[in-house]
Amino acid sequence: MPSIALVTCEKFPSLYGGEQLLPPALQRAGIAAQIVAWTAADVDWSRFDAVVLRTTWDYFERYPEFCAWLDRLEAMGARVFNPLATVRANSDKVYLQTLERLGVATVPTCWVAPGTAPAEVQRQLADLIWPEVVIKPSVSGGAFRTERLSLADLRARCEPLAEILVDSHALVQPFLPEIASAGEWSFLYFGGTFSHSVLKQAKAGDYRVQMTHGGRHTLTTAPDELRAQADEVLRLCRGLPGGEQAWLYARVDGVSLAGRFVVVEVELIEPYLFLDEDPPAADRFAAALQRIL
Repeated sequence: MPSIALVTCEKFPSLYGGEQLLPPALQRAGIAAQIVAWTAADVDWSRFDAVVLRTTWDYFERYPEFCAWLDRLEAMGARVFNPLATVRANSDKVYLQTLERLGVATVPTCWVAPGTAPAEVQRQLADLIWPEVVIKPSVSGGAFRTERLSLADLRARCEPLAEILVDSHALVQPFLPEIASAGEWSFLYFGGTFSHSVLKQAKAGDYRVQMTHGGRHTLTTAPDELRAQADEVLRLCRGLPGGEQAWLYARVDGVSLAGRFVVVEVELIEPYLFLDEDPPAADRFAAALQRIL
């Protein structure tokens, strides 16, 4: 029986929500699963047939430590899903620049690099025409250090950007009212095969669709044209580092703008899989891992 590590963080020692369906599903597929925190000391990760990242949801708060852990996995020769090259590249949202070059429609973004002088930051902001913006770090998750404000307010007080630029690129993006009104789509793929789609919606008066901010998610069949566009996004993502290797899981997040699917993120590290909305998907995940192993 293959043995795998389902990797979590200290905050979720038993995984979280629908992710808790994975160990029994893997057992049914003939795979023994052990839940291990990525920060656990003295773990020989190479003893597992696969190390599968799941709820490592503090990595962006401990990024240098997390990157060092990835290096240790590589040094040990551990087999990791998704592949280490993919995880490293996807851990910083600058990968969205690569997706854009590959032909993926992404949210327009003004990129501000760490160490940018205040005068240059102001020059970059002066070129923008969006009345309302969202700012976020390039290394983040779950709306961590994300803020919505008017462009005029951001130009007047650059402190929010300055705080981000201490250790990360900053993204300045137009606020998309469609996310608050219609919601954001998530398309889930296991072993490269479509599994299910979920519509995420913010609570009244908010724009953040994450559960930690009161957002709700519903298993929803997406319109065929949106699903087709999401499939094409995943195909183009094979141009990212590690794309020539097998991906166990992928989540394509985006919003429909007049029928055009615009990517917010492509989650290839530790996306929530929304198995609570579609419990049989846990068995599809297990079957995909079984095929890869």
